[in-house]
Amino acid sequence: MRRILPLLAVLLLALAGWASADTTAEVLERGELLCGVSADLSLGEPVLLVNGGFAGFYAGFCRAVAAALLGDANAVVFLPVSTVRRFEDLRNGEVDLLVGNLTLTLSRDVGTGLAFGPVTYIEGATRFAPMVREGDDRWLDTVSWVIHAMIQAEEWGLTSGLAAAIGPDDAPPALARFLGYEEGLTSQLGLEPDALRRAIVQVGNYGELYDLHLGPRASLQVPRGPNRPVGDGGLLYAPPFTIR
Repeated sequence: MRRILPLLAVLLLALAGWASADTTAEVLERGELLCGVSADLSLGEPVLLVNGGFAGFYAGFCRAVAAALLGDANAVVFLPVSTVRRFEDLRNGEVDLLVGNLTLTLSRDVGTGLAFGPVTYIEGATRFAPMVREGDDRWLDTVSWVIHAMIQAEEWGLTSGLAAAIGPDDAPPALARFLGYEEGLTSQLGLEPDALRRAIVQVGNYGELYDLHLGPRASLQVPRGPNRPVGDGGLLYAPPFTIR
């Protein structure tokens, strides 16, 4: 019993730290997103070193989060992580967000102190999704709804160009809220009204990101297959942003 009590105390302190974490606020204060990127290149070009930074399919989701939070898709520090250390790096706070070929499994979701965001790529029976620290609900919601926004934008046919061109008088109510012309949609996350619009304008919708790095515009072309919105016969789905 004497040995168990100190262990319980350490565990409770760790859980309290997770519960009190607010990565969204930390990123906003820091002015940069620390994105851990897996060096696994089995998808073709998910992360490609370019001029000291990373570009690629998975890296694009970090850029979208940075655009939403900070207004700048380039406000990201990409940190390559190994398959051996990546979960520990995320738990220790060395990165804010982990992306790459991260297979969503029960043991990883439950037994690591980490949590998965939405699925970003489907290959066979496996599902790949970004990861954040468990217990930081606001941060998980922030990352998740930015990704959902990219999927939803493709469902609507909302490209980066259209998102930049559509004004408040041109958009129907649901789209006006999505683009931030009406306040309220992102305020629950503590983000600026146009946060989702910035992500789409600067990075593009899911289809644009896919086409750039894995589609017709990429050196290695991977058929979309299930990586299409459900409305187009795929398996990617974005929950409704509003019921009004």
